[in-house]
Amino acid sequence: MVKRSLRLWLGISLGVFLLYLFLRGANLTLVIDKIRGANYLLIGPSLGLALLVYLVRAYRWKFLLMPLKETRLTNLFSTTIIGYMVNSLIPGRLGEIVRPYLLGQKEGLSKTAAFASIIVERIFDLITLLALFSLYLMLAPSLSYLSSEESAIMSRVEWSGVISAIAGAALIALLLLWHLKTHLFLKVAEKLSSFLPARLSQGLLKGISSFAQGLTVLRGKRLLLRIGVYSLVHWLMVSFSLWLILLAFKINIPFYFTFLILLFAATGAAVPTPAGVGAYHKAVQIVLVNFLAIENDLAVGTSIVMHAVSFAPAILLGIVLVWKEGLNIRKINRS
Repeated sequence: MVKRSLRLWLGISLGVFLLYLFLRGANLTLVIDKIRGANYLLIGPSLGLALLVYLVRAYRWKFLLMPLKETRLTNLFSTTIIGYMVNSLIPGRLGEIVRPYLLGQKEGLSKTAAFASIIVERIFDLITLLALFSLYLMLAPSLSYLSSEESAIMSRVEWSGVISAIAGAALIALLLLWHLKTHLFLKVAEKLSSFLPARLSQGLLKGISSFAQGLTVLRGKRLLLRIGVYSLVHWLMVSFSLWLILLAFKINIPFYFTFLILLFAATGAAVPTPAGVGAYHKAVQIVLVNFLAIENDLAVGTSIVMHAVSFAPAILLGIVLVWKEGLNIRKINRS
């Protein structure tokens, strides 16, 4: 409990610091004017699209779990929303544990096997984001106006993408090996856990087997293709939602520029601050100001709206679903 409280306060402190950096130098009166002057006929559909994205994620999860069990889309959708709400409100990506835990209870699935599907899901997300970023690099004109410092940042981003792609491929290979050669992993775990009490040792071995079972999807070429397609659809929908917001603020840039924003936004959202506050804002601001040459006050207003559209639907609907299912944050935190 103390450890989780410390993690929460560290996340809040980091968020406040990054929010300070984000707002430093901005004219808040002008920022508010920019937000008020946005075209909400475009922001409205962007908000609806952001919510629809979670349905696509839930449908993709259905295919990830298909080798284990035919799961109901309603359960997948509700647990996906609740998981993302938890990720938003509690630092530490706790929602990635809550999702398979709740789904396991609803569907009678092994929670460890369901968690394995989350790992595979995240790998597909990473691969798709990197693919879209690569497409941006191929299509985008040379950003000759960048300073030497900004060019160095972009170079580091590109190298980080290469390293991440290699790491993702290596992880897929490891997971596939885990599934195909589970007995080898069990033998190693059995030797390493020989000093543990029998109950803990048996639990560890059972967990390794259940996790391997959750990786069965890696053997299905057709399933992997469908999951890849839904991953692409998912992130293109997110990109289109961001593009609508840019157009609402009269920032007219080609659609593929959103792939760069998407990569930075996803990185900011992964920083363990509550609801990505501060981290998401600062990441998007860096792209808009430093790489797309957008005026700072306009970039700040746009970043605020992008954050609200990206996080508000899951948080609000998640709270409703938590109340409907008789859950509370304390129960979720214990899961």
